[in-house]
Amino acid sequence: MQYWLLKTEPETYSFSDLIREGTTVWDGVRNHRAKANLGRMRQGDQVLIYHTGKERSAVGRGYISKSAYLDPTDLTDTWLAVDVTATGPLAFPVSLKTLRQHSAFVDSTLLTAPRLSVVPIPPPLWEEMLRMSETGQIE
Repeated sequence: MQYWLLKTEPETYSFSDLIREGTTVWDGVRNHRAKANLGRMRQGDQVLIYHTGKERSAVGRGYISKSAYLDPTDLTDTWLAVDVTATGPLAFPVSLKTLRQHSAFVDSTLLTAPRLSVVPIPPPLWEEMLRMSETGQIE
């Protein structure tokens, strides 16, 4: 199993929208590195949903319910999409500010490639993010 963070602009599509719909097509990604990450996703992989913009926090959890396929919004057959199913909100959002203050995340892709919208999360960092989301605290 792999772990991912998916970024979204909450004004366009928020975690609340995903909760309401249950499952959605995660489409519209137009970055080659993010496309490569989408292509690595498999059914059952776990995801955190991260709100960009003013919020800048991981706010919810879900899983990949359908592995990568051609993005139905792309007429060039270049880009990929996955289906994402919500499992629930985090007890406490994990903010970008909090991640920057935590030494474990210093060299993580989350911080070194801040504009990347589909980010792999190594298992130890995934566990730490979940712990922070349960307690609202850094160790």
